[in-house]
Amino acid sequence: MIAIKVSGLLVLALATAAGLRARSAALRHAVLASAIACAAAMPVLETVVPSWLVRSSMDDLTAPAPFDRRWLIGIWIAGAVFSLATLVVGLVRLQWIASRARRVADGGWMEILETTATDHGIACPVLLQSDHPTLLATWGFWRPEVILPRPAAGWTADRIRIVLAHELAHVRRRDWAVQMMAEWLRAVHWFNPIVWLACRQMRQHSEQACDDAVLACGVKATTYASELVAVARALRVPPTMWAPAPGMARLGMLEGRITATLNTSASRAPVTPRLVMVTLTTFLAVAAPIAGWRAPARVASAAARDSSLDDLQRGMMMRLGGVEKRFSFASSDASFRNIRMEGRVELRARLAVDGSLAGLRVIEPAHPALAQAAEAMVRQWRPDPVRLRGVPVEVPVRLTVDFRGGR
Repeated sequence: MIAIKVSGLLVLALATAAGLRARSAALRHAVLASAIACAAAMPVLETVVPSWLVRSSMDDLTAPAPFDRRWLIGIWIAGAVFSLATLVVGLVRLQWIASRARRVADGGWMEILETTATDHGIACPVLLQSDHPTLLATWGFWRPEVILPRPAAGWTADRIRIVLAHELAHVRRRDWAVQMMAEWLRAVHWFNPIVWLACRQMRQHSEQACDDAVLACGVKATTYASELVAVARALRVPPTMWAPAPGMARLGMLEGRITATLNTSASRAPVTPRLVMVTLTTFLAVAAPIAGWRAPARVASAAARDSSLDDLQRGMMMRLGGVEKRFSFASSDASFRNIRMEGRVELRARLAVDGSLAGLRVIEPAHPALAQAAEAMVRQWRPDPVRLRGVPVEVPVRLTVDFRGGR
């Protein structure tokens, strides 16, 4: 059920982002990030918001045949564990690379870093030079780090300024924390293509928003596009390479970013903290009723809508693999021979956990004398309780008492 709610919320966000394609990438990113945050919080919202139910004619349909869902749960757990393990391994690998990287102390780099950080209104992050040939990424929340690849040592001042402007835009926007939230959601909902699409779209809009931030610093669009292509070609980051951090030079998103960069009519307005809060509040208001929705339970059959408690218990036992048993008795008691009467009495009761019978009643027309005798006989019966996985459970039983007297 949570998967359906998450899918519905993200479809709405994707449609909203598509409708805002004339607006800035930063706004579209805020829309998708807000929806992903609310989707990640869906299990919590289900426990705190009031529940509601919409009934329709579909409620009268017969429920499908029950099946064992344990194998589906097992597959989901295996996929979630694998996805979360992949995320953890990626973070450990990133930490390993950062721990072996050396801190940049070059005067030219640090001067450009300080100037760019001032332009973005943030403190200077840690600048690291690694030995990795292609990794260019920014990660970390409380103490952000910009990891440079090995070829960065030979970059020109203009390229350094452009790269740092892009990476520091990620720091200012807190993109790494948002991406980690999306990665967690995708790991849990690994089977849901809508979640994958929303996460990919959000990551692409994040990169485009940082591209817009670089252009806002005064860099010409043609110059930035040329440098972006040059960096991507020099690093040759394959589209299949994944890292748990925003990356500037991924080939898989490059074409769309170049097109957006050279689009002179595109909006490049950043989002304000107030607009982000309005967007998040709006999606939270949408997610709350979605979280509170409960699907009506379908009955096992049309007649079961008016069934009694024992019918409901019987249905539950049948879904658990139990069956309704029939017990037959043949009486040769001399007290019934004088009646000179033969017949069958059908009774129904509930077999309690202590082996006693409750709610005993005759369900088929029978002679009053036979019905009375059958009830007296059955009440003396003490069967063993039914056990489910070793635990006694109450189940309905149907009993048939055959009288063969007068012989």
